[in-house]
Amino acid sequence: MKANRIHVREAGSAAVLGLLLAAVVVLSAPASAGTPGDSRYIYSGSEQISQAQAILLNEGYLKQDSYKNGDMDAETRAAVRNFQSMHSMAPTGLLDTETLAELLSHGSPYDADKDGIADKLDQCPGTRYGVPVDTVGCARDRADRDADNDTISDRLDLCPDTPAGTSVDQDGCPV
Repeated sequence: MKANRIHVREAGSAAVLGLLLAAVVVLSAPASAGTPGDSRYIYSGSEQISQAQAILLNEGYLKQDSYKNGDMDAETRAAVRNFQSMHSMAPTGLLDTETLAELLSHGSPYDADKDGIADKLDQCPGTRYGVPVDTVGCARDRADRDADNDTISDRLDLCPDTPAGTSVDQDGCPV
């Protein structure tokens, strides 16, 4: 009888250990389960976030200079929650498939230089990709500005007065 109690205790311990391992596996699963198109998928790439921010800005949910472009910061999450509430979605503040689809249905503002500022609001449409911009699409650092909009920053531009629409080389001079 004593031997049976030992086997029961060992079996019980093994079951508890198995449950603990299963819990660890479940709890360590990524929060953004799913794939694009799946309603559980959470978009976290800076390109999708910038696109959402541009629409939220254009629609009045986000204020200029209140957010970091391409970052799902507190202001962006609050704007997404407000947008979700106004469109009968759960206000999670997450950029999931349903939310991104609804945002895109409001029009995806065209942003040729991909600085996060829609072209119709962009006062510096030729800003080099990756250069931090202000709320009107101009480089925050004056050294990165591009007065002639030829995509070569003024500090590197050997021909700073190139006429609009002229093809230029890596030095900003007409080719």
